[in-house]
Amino acid sequence: NYPSSSGGPFAVNLSSERVRRAMFIFEGVQNGQPLDALLGYQLERGLRDQTSQGNNLNQYLLQLREKYPVIRNVVPQQGSAAVQESAPVYPVVNGLKFLEDDDTFISGLPGISAGLLKQLKVEKDALKNTLDAANDLLMAETAHQATQGNNDRTAAVLNAMRNADLPPSLEVIKTPRSSRFTF
Repeated sequence: NYPSSSGGPFAVNLSSERVRRAMFIFEGVQNGQPLDALLGYQLERGLRDQTSQGNNLNQYLLQLREKYPVIRNVVPQQGSAAVQESAPVYPVVNGLKFLEDDDTFISGLPGISAGLLKQLKVEKDALKNTLDAANDLLMAETAHQATQGNNDRTAAVLNAMRNADLPPSLEVIKTPRSSRFTF
C-alpha cells in the first residue's frame, strides 16, 4: 500500500523513489520507447534484483515474455510493391499486459512457491506504483503551474493527461539554484 493510493483521492506522494520511477517512464517515452516496454524493463529489473537476494525469479522471465509479449509494429510502405517493414520486437515483458492480467497465469507457473509468487506480486504492485507516481507527478505539476499563474503550461499538462501525450518538461521537481547562501 502506497500513501498516495490509500490517502484519499487528492493524496500525492512525491518521494524520491516514486519521482525517479515516474521520470524513467516520461524520459523513456520522450526518447521513443513504448510505455509497455518501459514498464517491462522495470518489471524485469525488479525480478533480477529479487533474484540477487536469493529468490530465483529469473527462471520465469522467458515464460512471462512469451505470455505477455510486446506486439510487433508493422509499418506499411508506400509504392506498388506490397512490402511491409517490421519494427524490432522488444525482448521484454509487456508491462501493461502483465498489469491488466489477473494472477491466474503467474499462480500456475511451474514450480512456483508461495514465496516466489509473493515476490512476483510485489513487483506487480511496484509497476502499479510507477503508474500512480506518474499520475501524482502530473497532478503536482498541474497544481504548481496553476499556483504560479502559468495558465498555458497548466493547460498543456492537463491536455497531456487527457490525450495521453507527453507532458511539457516538469518544473515541480526542479530545485531552484542560487549563487547566494541562505539560511
